[in-house]
Amino acid sequence: MIPAEARLIAATEKLLSSLAGSSLEDVHIPGFLDQVDGIGHFVPLAQQVYLVFGDRLLLLDSAERGGFLTLRIVASIDVPEALQGEEENFSVGAVGSLFMDNSGANLRLVKVRFALDSDHDPGLESICAAEFCFSGGNTLFVDPLWHLGIRLGGAGAFDEWWLRAGGESGSMEEFSWVPSAG
Repeated sequence: MIPAEARLIAATEKLLSSLAGSSLEDVHIPGFLDQVDGIGHFVPLAQQVYLVFGDRLLLLDSAERGGFLTLRIVASIDVPEALQGEEENFSVGAVGSLFMDNSGANLRLVKVRFALDSDHDPGLESICAAEFCFSGGNTLFVDPLWHLGIRLGGAGAFDEWWLRAGGESGSMEEFSWVPSAG
């Protein structure tokens, strides 16, 4: 492992550790409302996805690194650059219930699997894809290579992606983070 790759893994694990013990409340996708025949339609701009952990949001962003995913903690959802100066009505789609069974469950973050591509510039501080595992067997897969931005999936999606992407037979390596018991 090259030093820059080790720093990326350490930075990713530090960021994830800041969420240890937190519970997922929802998954938000920024977009806008488009009026078609008098009916408002939500149009997602899926280059960014926000995982809502109370007053902290984990921003998953594919726009900055084209095909890779950057992660950072933010305090609020910003109007996407594509909508700044436009007349569309900024909106956010709440899609967590499409992937999570939150019927009274506490969706604590219990594990994250992520993939790194050793062929890309590790200075980019970005990952290839990630799977967020929550208590109760809830899983959210995040793939930044989808043609519309970030593709979300549920249980099993990371494994399917890993096989299609060539897994460890290619230039990628899989890593796992779990909260420290303490």
